Amino acid sequence: MPTLLTLMPDGLYAVAVEEGGKTSTFMVAREFIEQTLGVGAPEPGAALAPEQLDKLARACRDAAVPLAEDLVFFSPEPTKPNPK
Repeated sequence: MPTLLTLMPDGLYAVAVEEGGKTSTFMVAREFIEQTLGVGAPEPGAALAPEQLDKLARACRDAAVPLAEDLVFFSPEPTKPNPK
């Protein structure tokens, strides 16, 4: 699973994960990387070991929030029209 880690101008990291011909991109904070890998986030231009990239990719997929359009919203009670 090829994984690319890029530091963005806003300080977040983009983690691009290619799997099955599809690329997913996750935006993560430095703290997420530090907690996931148990080490400090890499400095710009530094490389992570392949096993670290794989671990980070799995953590991103596990923690990902689906796109809003993929979510299904429901109400436990039927909705009632607003009285006018």
